Amino acid sequence: YGDSSDPCSDEFMPKPLTPQTPLSLSLLNLDTVGAFQDIIPVDVSAEIANSVQQYESAIAFCQNTQNQISQDEAMNYVGAMNRGQQAYYLEYSKFSSSLEELYLGIPMETEHYRYSVVQQNESVLNYAIAKNNSMVSYVGAVFPISSPDNNDYTTQAIVCAAETPGSTRPNAPFLENNQAI
Repeated sequence: YGDSSDPCSDEFMPKPLTPQTPLSLSLLNLDTVGAFQDIIPVDVSAEIANSVQQYESAIAFCQNTQNQISQDEAMNYVGAMNRGQQAYYLEYSKFSSSLEELYLGIPMETEHYRYSVVQQNESVLNYAIAKNNSMVSYVGAVFPISSPDNNDYTTQAIVCAAETPGSTRPNAPFLENNQAI
């Protein structure tokens, strides 16, 4: 996103008409147009209002698209953090207490999100907290699950989105009957 082919870049965004927008008038050839009664007068005020509405719709579409891309990235990062924690647990029989220890290449902060790890007694929470109130925050959790037939442990992971957009931590998932909820 942000390259020269980005339809939401300033280069490609339509500009709304304003009363100061220069207009040009071309004389018509009556042989190709028909007659004067076929010519429709232009309502400049209506054209300006329509232009502004189209511009605002394009801006809203681009913002929604950019928000969705950022939210998808955050959800993918939390999923990767969960998988990193599962691998870490498999190797060390414990969860990592920091994002850096997972060696995933995920930054602690991006333009729209802050990422963190919170170790619990027997589990770990991975957060993507939105920096603005128009985007959804995410929480991932990884739980150790004991095998019923032996003393081996496996893990179970879940990613949850906050119910409403905002920059507060979503409620932490929990384990019930060996199922992440």
